[in-house]
Amino acid sequence: MKKIILLLLMSILMTACVNDNPISYVENQLGVKLNNAKVEKNKEKEESFLGDGTAYTIIKNINKKFEKQVKNRKDWSHKPTKLERLLLYGGKYRIEKGPNVEPFEEEMEEEPYVTDDKEKRIVPKMNNAYYYFKDTEWFENDKEKEKERRMDPVPRNFIIAVYDVDNNRLYYYEYDS
Repeated sequence: MKKIILLLLMSILMTACVNDNPISYVENQLGVKLNNAKVEKNKEKEESFLGDGTAYTIIKNINKKFEKQVKNRKDWSHKPTKLERLLLYGGKYRIEKGPNVEPFEEEMEEEPYVTDDKEKRIVPKMNNAYYYFKDTEWFENDKEKEKERRMDPVPRNFIIAVYDVDNNRLYYYEYDS
């Protein structure tokens, strides 16, 4: 009996992890509506025991009303933060004073994180865009996580989205380590 319940529970969980409609999934993750949009490209996470990996969706034909949705929201910004630029395009960042070590400062060079399977950047540079970022692992008021973050500003799990206003495209990317 326990085996049957366990198998049933596993099949329900596996079914819940399957993403049948990428647009609905992105809408739910970002809390937006993408009326009449079309999927240009979709790459789902590789199936693994813990669900680790990357996934991205490029959505085209975004309705102009979408800009109104994100324009005044606090979780979207018209200019990328330093972290968003680092994740999207790579670049340099500073590590400052880490936990349990002598104070130091070091400049690091990073390749972009938001890439396809061939390590090619997914999101082109653009002048007119809105940016969304969510650290899906960060816990507020967690001292240990705060110390770790000072050592390595790149989150282990995140969602980033970029809405290209001029080309009516939305780039959505999940990173789960």
